[in-house]
Amino acid sequence: MGLINKNLAENKNANVLFLTQYFALIDNIMIKNQKTMNSTAI
Repeated sequence: MGLINKNLAENKNANVLFLTQYFALIDNIMIKNQKTMNSTAI
C-alpha cells in the first residue's frame, strides 16, 4: 500500500513538472509571436 502511494505521488510530481515546463514553453512561443507581430505591424 505504501509503495503504491509513493509511486502515485512521484507520478503526480512528474506530471506537475511536465505541465509547468509545457506552459512555460507555450508562454515563450506566445511572447516570441507577439514580438514578431509587433515588428511586422510597424
